[in-house]
Amino acid sequence: MQFNSLSYESTRVLPKTPGCYLLINEFNGKCYVGMSSNLRYRLRQHIKHLNQNNHNNRRLQIDFLANPDKFKVSILKCFTWSEYMNGIARNYEHEMIVQHNCIENGYNQLP
Repeated sequence: MQFNSLSYESTRVLPKTPGCYLLINEFNGKCYVGMSSNLRYRLRQHIKHLNQNNHNNRRLQIDFLANPDKFKVSILKCFTWSEYMNGIARNYEHEMIVQHNCIENGYNQLP
């Protein structure tokens, strides 16, 4: 499931289930992989903070302010509660961070 814009309105169709998502900056190719127990709520939080210029990821915030229309979101995978609680979702998130090179050339940060 991919959306052509990162807007609050577009999140209405997102599931309230656990899952892994990809925020893509189509201007520079950088991306962010995240995971949540509630995809709709988490992506709405990203949108809210980015639009209010108070996102905790400064690199993501700066690029969003420069080109907000270039950000898209893609749901990579939804998980059951069991998969989420057993670490399967966390492992998948890590694999996707590596696959998309989100630490060296993206917005993910080391803990």
